[in-house]
Amino acid sequence: MIAEVLIPRPIFKRFHYRIPQEWESFVFSGSRVLVPFGNLQMQGLVANVLEDSGIQPDMVLKPILRPLEPFEAVDRISLEVIESISERTIQPEGEVASLFYPRYEPPLISNFSLSPNLAWAWEQIPVSRKQLRQGFSRLCLSNHTQFSMDDLRSISLLSDPLIRDLKKLGVILETPGFEREEILPIKYLPTAGPSLSNQQTMALDGILEEPVSRICYLHGVTGSGKTEVYQELCQHVLNQGLGALILVPEIALTPQIKKRFYERFGELVTVIHSGLGDKERYKEWALIQAGYRRLVIGARSALFVPLRPLGLLVVDEEGESSYRQDTAPFYDARQVAEEIASRSGARLVFGSATPSIQAYSRIKSKEFAYFEMGKRHYSQAMPDIRIIDLKTEFHNRNLSVFSKTLKEALLKELKEGNQAILFVNRRGHSSFVMCRNCSHVLECEHCKVSLTYHDTSMHLHCHYCDYRTQVPEVCPQCQSTAIKYFGIGTQKVEWFFQKEFPGVRYARLDTDISSKKGASEAILNRMQNNEIQVLIGTQMIAKGLDFDNVTLVGILNPDAIVKMSDYSAAEKALQLFVQIAGRAGRRSKQGTVFLQTYQPEHPVYRHLLTQNTRQFLEEELKMREELNFPPSSILIHIQTNSEIMEQAQDAIHSVHAQLTELLKPTSVQEITPPQKSPIEKIDRRWRYRFLVKTKYSQAVWCALRELREGFRAAGQTRLKIMVDPDNLL
Repeated sequence: MIAEVLIPRPIFKRFHYRIPQEWESFVFSGSRVLVPFGNLQMQGLVANVLEDSGIQPDMVLKPILRPLEPFEAVDRISLEVIESISERTIQPEGEVASLFYPRYEPPLISNFSLSPNLAWAWEQIPVSRKQLRQGFSRLCLSNHTQFSMDDLRSISLLSDPLIRDLKKLGVILETPGFEREEILPIKYLPTAGPSLSNQQTMALDGILEEPVSRICYLHGVTGSGKTEVYQELCQHVLNQGLGALILVPEIALTPQIKKRFYERFGELVTVIHSGLGDKERYKEWALIQAGYRRLVIGARSALFVPLRPLGLLVVDEEGESSYRQDTAPFYDARQVAEEIASRSGARLVFGSATPSIQAYSRIKSKEFAYFEMGKRHYSQAMPDIRIIDLKTEFHNRNLSVFSKTLKEALLKELKEGNQAILFVNRRGHSSFVMCRNCSHVLECEHCKVSLTYHDTSMHLHCHYCDYRTQVPEVCPQCQSTAIKYFGIGTQKVEWFFQKEFPGVRYARLDTDISSKKGASEAILNRMQNNEIQVLIGTQMIAKGLDFDNVTLVGILNPDAIVKMSDYSAAEKALQLFVQIAGRAGRRSKQGTVFLQTYQPEHPVYRHLLTQNTRQFLEEELKMREELNFPPSSILIHIQTNSEIMEQAQDAIHSVHAQLTELLKPTSVQEITPPQKSPIEKIDRRWRYRFLVKTKYSQAVWCALRELREGFRAAGQTRLKIMVDPDNLL
């Protein structure tokens, strides 16, 4: 038998391996296997099993080394989704397939059995070996058909050398087996959910009345109670013996949402995210595959767990850009969710307070069933939003990161025992370090980006390639000592906070902190229990968190977000600010949001003040149509990169010419000229790019695939093709 295997390498090809006879019963479509690949051993996924006659007789095939599980790792539906993603995103199947299985390789174990001919076996043991005969007799009398090594020791009462002697005589047979986790009974004590409000009940009933095949969109303002609707939908499918999957955009959200779901659904719930270790992730994956976990919560990688049969798929905060993965293999979790739901017959529900432009376009065209919850669950007013002009603060010589208005309001709320959240767009202390004598900005040696200063470690850090260096005593350009730190990050805000609010209990939460296992959950629990009054953090604290006592939110450096050189900058900025604002005043107390800016007249802030997201979406959609950006077109970002600038530059011009020629017969709307990428160098590699705006057609995608498969360039030049990328930097 021959296995057709998908290998996680950037190669558009399936590889063939011979299946050894002893493994034939364990290798089938969807099996995870270990195979030789060049000088390496690699995991692969069996896409198909062929008869020997299907392969040319003169081909010499390497054998599979071993299967990694005795069960199907990836089912038929997932194999179909892999093929579909590969075709749409123009990526090799092997790279896409690697999303669907864990990295961990469980070790093989040894299983032992007695020779089937006991009379013959007895004769093989010399009469003089009384101890061996006694041990063998004990094994025969035990009525076991299979033994572990521990079983052999405890039953035979023989030492390991004597057990090896029985194996040499052939009376004990050893066969490889698979490690099995001990699975304890599930504790599932379902409890009734909270009483739903009228608008929650209407949304729930409306969704359940829609055909399962129709995608539903739940548009609810922050604090409207979308989570309770999700829980009721989960209960509905669990009662039918089906599974439910809830996607959230940030790892930081999973502890709080897990607590709410676990209280109701017990050990049916598991959480999957990229912060899990390989073995820990594998254990949960195996429990899901075996049906012991029926409700999965997680960030985008949770989408690929083997939860079958699937009855419900929820994508919470649908508008979040973190659902796109912008490193290979590229994918958009929202599109993959549609594929999985469609092929598995599951209901798909998108939900958000801030729909994406793409989703809003489909809501307008009636492609999605639309349900709106326009009031907060506890009938609170939406937070009061105030814009603070930092130019006035500058003229008044206020050098703090806190405006006078924000500081006074914060002092008042803290005095009354309330809590606050301070949002900062960047981690670290200062956004960049510059010489005031010659204006030289200290840049990463490997990237064309400024280095960020981190106060806690007293070093400069590149957030793209992780390069670190000490702050120089003099400017490397002019030897001046006039080096100054500019911009603000979470550490700088923390420094000012300690200085201006001494004794106030606070915590900082950003990726520098959350990278430590359990740190995020511990900080959020302290906030939930009112052990801290102020939480300072980045985007990971901006959405989904629900704290009863937060009455004030401060947005400290929003201008860098609205000014990003990306066609979707305004959409991302408004989504983020609406979500941050929604953390304030979620229970009985009124919430207030203070946004500090040097550009108070910016349109994004105007829409935030009115909290009319629908008007913003209408204006943004009209602008996208005029400029032919998504969703009016499909945007394809084509980039070459190399450690040698000229090679990357030559390659992009060659690729541009080839694609222009290939697309001549098609109706492509626009191909931009080749140019440097906005960030022209990352991790020692120079980057050049061009954009294609088009509609989907088989001819266009065939041309792109032909280009991708046939790409050849000097040195180690690489080609990246990204369909509808999240950012163009």
